[in-house]
Amino acid sequence: MSTEQPTLMKSSNVLSDKVNRALHVRTDTPAMKAALSALATLPSSTSSASTDNNANGVIDAKSVRAAIETDALRRALQFQSELQKLARDATILRERVDTVSRVAGHIGRIVDGRIISKEQADVLLN
Repeated sequence: MSTEQPTLMKSSNVLSDKVNRALHVRTDTPAMKAALSALATLPSSTSSASTDNNANGVIDAKSVRAAIETDALRRALQFQSELQKLARDATILRERVDTVSRVAGHIGRIVDGRIISKEQADVLLN
């Protein structure tokens, strides 16, 4: 009896924790709204039992997994695209910084070549 009690309490605590987490999930975030919308539009399965379940509002676990994987793939492709854009922008920025550096160096050489000190001016004027 003593070994059953801790196991029962453990599973009760786990269930309680899961219920509490589920109750505290915010459903008004854009990500949650998108997930709920995706779940609402899941296709029904071909088997009659699954069709009956879908008619009763029960969603097939395989459909949920497929929807999650499809969404993850879509997000991964979107992330990859954005990362490629960022890499292109960084390359363009690097090229522009190099151009500005070359121009600044050229201007610096021109300015350094034409500036003379007061002593040099006095020598040239005399």
